[in-house]
Amino acid sequence: MVQLKQWRTGKKAMQRLLALGVPMLQARVVAALSRCFWRMSKHTALNIAFPNRYYDQMGIPRLAT
Repeated sequence: MVQLKQWRTGKKAMQRLLALGVPMLQARVVAALSRCFWRMSKHTALNIAFPNRYYDQMGIPRLAT
């Protein structure tokens, strides 16, 4: 959710998601509805772009183990 909010526009969100390896159709859906931050935060495209190992590499602790 925070990442979508920082990207601000649907165009930028789509560019970044495609660069992260998200399929075109899923990136379009997220970009089209990117202003609904909380609703889109559970979308499959964001799970592809930001898997758990992404957060592990950043050193962010997990809330549940």
